[in-house]
Amino acid sequence: MDNNAPSQNKEVLQESGILYATQQNSAPSVESILKLVSQLAATDKLQLMESLVALIRAELAPPEAPVSLYGLWKGFSISEDDIAEARQEMWGNFPRDDI
Repeated sequence: MDNNAPSQNKEVLQESGILYATQQNSAPSVESILKLVSQLAATDKLQLMESLVALIRAELAPPEAPVSLYGLWKGFSISEDDIAEARQEMWGNFPRDDI
């Protein structure tokens, strides 16, 4: 049995605790993040990189211009009779007797 295993686990836990405390009190440093990333498997590192690339692309993308709704109903004419007919269709069977 390896006698260094408990001390190594203790060091890892200690580093993790320091990193956790750092993250709670202020923004994490690049060094602390790199320490955590170095503990990941290669596939997890690739997944992290893909997520970071998507995040950075989203931050760097120019904001989309809002779509103007001005003139949306241009060319349509809605009369009072149209509104009354729509109300009758919506509220025609209210309240229902079958409930």
